[in-house]
Amino acid sequence: MRHLLRLVPAILLVVASSTVMQANCANGTISLSKSRGAPDSAVTVKGHNFKECHDVGPPRPQEPSLGIEIVFVQGKTRFPVAVVDANSKFEFSKVVQVPAEAKKGYGQFVVERRDWVPLQADFSVTVAR
Repeated sequence: MRHLLRLVPAILLVVASSTVMQANCANGTISLSKSRGAPDSAVTVKGHNFKECHDVGPPRPQEPSLGIEIVFVQGKTRFPVAVVDANSKFEFSKVVQVPAEAKKGYGQFVVERRDWVPLQADFSVTVAR
């Protein structure tokens, strides 16, 4: 009987661990068509691996992410430039404008969505406004 009692916790551990579900919420990646440009110039922002994350409930088919925001940030100033949806290959490509109000110097295009860690790509504004 003692040996049987020792096996019960091990059996419960195996059963419990086989029913635990974990989310596979890999982050996407972003890239820019160029890393510098003037205000009002066009830049293509591309994203790869933008999938919805379902971290509760039973496993579901993978779905493309929707409502992805693209923002240009300089210091504490944020310029929303677009909202996009990923396609069936979990990718997006969007031509956006560097904000006319952007000042010469460092900035970032940031891709974000509620409950995500934002992704940034550095951009240098080349002409003062």
